[in-house]
Amino acid sequence: MPGNLLQIVESTTLDAENISGRTAQVHAAVLSKSKYIDGPNFTRIHPADLEILFAEYDNNFFQGQIKETLGTIPLYFRLSRRMTNSGGKTACYGDRSGRRWYEIGVSTAILFECFSGEDHRPITASGITCGEREQDN
Repeated sequence: MPGNLLQIVESTTLDAENISGRTAQVHAAVLSKSKYIDGPNFTRIHPADLEILFAEYDNNFFQGQIKETLGTIPLYFRLSRRMTNSGGKTACYGDRSGRRWYEIGVSTAILFECFSGEDHRPITASGITCGEREQDN
C-alpha cells in the first residue's frame, strides 16, 4: 500500500493556476468547517482541524484516493508541543497482533512560533513561501 500512496502522489501533476485555485478551495472549506481556525493567522487549532485539512486536500488534489487507499486502516491526527525539529510527521505504527495505523502529527511550537509577532519572517514549506499560518496559494 505505501507504493500505492506514492504512485497517487507522484502521478498527480497540476499547473500553478490549478494548484492555487484548489488551495483556495481548501482554505475556504477549513475556515467554514473549523470551530477553532478563524482566519489565516489563527491562534487556536484542534486535531479535528488536521482531519479537516487532510480530507480537503485529499478531495481537492487527489479525488479522495488517499483515504480510499487506506481503506479500513485507521488514520489519527495529533498536535505536539514537543516536536521542535520538524513541522510535522507522518508515521505508520503496528502492534504484535498485526494491527496497523497511521498518525499525522503537527508541531504547534513551530506552527505558532514561526508566525508570531510583528517581525516574523516568511516560512518556506514544500517550495511555497508562506507569510501566514494558513497560506492560500
